[in-house]
Amino acid sequence: MSRPGNPGADLVRLALECGAVQFGDFTLKSGRPSPYFFNFSKLCAGPAVLMLGKLFATRLLELAPAATVVGIPYKGISLAALACAFATQMNPAVEYRFVYLRKEAKDHGEKGLIVGDIMPRHPVVMIDDVLTAATAVTQTIKLLRLKLEIDPSLLLVGFDRGERMRDDSPLSTATQLGAQGIKVSSLAHVEDLYTVADQKQALAISAHLARYGASSDSQSASA
Repeated sequence: MSRPGNPGADLVRLALECGAVQFGDFTLKSGRPSPYFFNFSKLCAGPAVLMLGKLFATRLLELAPAATVVGIPYKGISLAALACAFATQMNPAVEYRFVYLRKEAKDHGEKGLIVGDIMPRHPVVMIDDVLTAATAVTQTIKLLRLKLEIDPSLLLVGFDRGERMRDDSPLSTATQLGAQGIKVSSLAHVEDLYTVADQKQALAISAHLARYGASSDSQSASA
């Protein structure tokens, strides 16, 4: 089920080799049970970091040739820094700024919620590792819009689980964010897991999606 022109299959294969994809019984931050877990913190060795940097940078250059890149705490912070560094190396003519938000506003030194400088009149792109119910993403959007009067336009994630944001809605998390004005683009999607899963694992993934996944007619395709 690998999609032509999509790096997702290569990413999940690398993740499996590094132990970043595990199959079994897990409980997610959303509270949902899951037959698999995608842990980006396992992609920490040199070759894996190089691949991540190139994948995120390539997509970033395609989507926003100049932008402020906001790392979603915590794993998204390092991914955003990687994306900016590799994108600048790949095309020095573009300009990216890497920032992240504190959990609480600092009342000394430079003060404020944000670490780094927002680039005026350019898109604000958020980066995170895995998209499930977007709890941390939603919190970041609220802080950016309400506290800082900054309007993000794009979310770039490493892996989209293809699930609903809420159990009472058939819409995918990506679709729900789109309704809030946030375009979602992912490097890999849950469908890419079928390229590395055995028959038992594939059946478990399908059963999970049947319960928690978005309906096929409402799920937005990841860019």
